[in-house]
Amino acid sequence: MEVGQDTSHPHPHIEPKYIEPKLKHLQITASLGENSFEFLMQCVLLKMKCNKAYIHIRANLLLPLPSPSTIRRLLSSSECRFGFNELALEHIALALKDLPLKLRLCCLMWDEIQITKDLRFDTRTLKWKGIIDYAGQTTIMVPNGLADSLVCSRFRSQTPPWRWIQPFVWFGTKGAAPGLILVELLAKAMSVLYSKGSVVASCVSDGCTNKSVLKQFGITWRAGVKTSISHPMDPTRNIYFFNDVPHLMKCTRNHMYTHKIVQVSRSIILPKSQ
Repeated sequence: MEVGQDTSHPHPHIEPKYIEPKLKHLQITASLGENSFEFLMQCVLLKMKCNKAYIHIRANLLLPLPSPSTIRRLLSSSECRFGFNELALEHIALALKDLPLKLRLCCLMWDEIQITKDLRFDTRTLKWKGIIDYAGQTTIMVPNGLADSLVCSRFRSQTPPWRWIQPFVWFGTKGAAPGLILVELLAKAMSVLYSKGSVVASCVSDGCTNKSVLKQFGITWRAGVKTSISHPMDPTRNIYFFNDVPHLMKCTRNHMYTHKIVQVSRSIILPKSQ
């Protein structure tokens, strides 16, 4: 070892500012118990950020970190299910605690993602996995079938320096979720976030596959423009709806590539080659 080399950090090429916050959080969560889910997740995040630091801390018994095989075993035994993620909601509530209202405003984003069909029977819960599942959050009759799409809602803080994006709920659906069901799910998401201290001020979607949702909420950009609704938990506040413009541009580009001939304002536009 060279004279004067700094040995205070397990890996001198990694800046301490990226590791120290995780170490402090690990020390706090370790007091909850080595088998707590929160402590386990902090261990996983530290290992992902700096594996050498994780090995150093565990080898020198600085913290009771689990071995990689233990992490795999405990994570594989954790239940994965559709619905609201209570852990994510608890962290949102913790981050927003005691903050003024202007720092607790958020944007609710939702989108649909295609997934691979997969039907499995969970012997631990004695339930089928991979079917259409709205986690009991809708009053509308749900048809049976295999889920091939995922409806995911994300929380986005609007004010720096607490600006971050956090998925907190997802449901399994077959194709595009019906507008009536999405309306109920979004209203429930707004209410749940409100109970955690976050006030939804705006909603963003792609605007293409969610026209039915906007219609159910009475949102229109035609005659008699209406771009907002009352918050379900606080009627004195409005929730404004926006389209994801980059997504609309992408859909327009894909349409032009697919169909070649496009009609705009009653005019036909042909490719240059024609």
